[in-house]
Amino acid sequence: MTWTEHEQPPTAAVLSLAETLQQYIEFAFLRCAQPAADRRQDRMHELGLTAREREVARLVCTGQTNTAIAAQLRVKPSTVKTHLLHIYDKCDVASRASLVARLSDAAD
Repeated sequence: MTWTEHEQPPTAAVLSLAETLQQYIEFAFLRCAQPAADRRQDRMHELGLTAREREVARLVCTGQTNTAIAAQLRVKPSTVKTHLLHIYDKCDVASRASLVARLSDAAD
């Protein structure tokens, strides 16, 4: 950055503040730029979901039924239901809609 003869260069304190603000803005921007699916995965990991539970939760978030999830994962629908019960417990929700909303918190 250049300064005209009529402008005073910024002080060291102003430059330090500007650098700190730039770092914060870059961090905030990168957080916003992170795809929603990645943030949802991060959120599921934070909530303590196992890899298989994260897989089931991801498929629930795409609107798939237990039967469709079971077929895709090559398990029984009852296994999907068991995974969902564990997911609901860990996420402190009682329904698919609540689960999607809870995991979507990370996308906002």
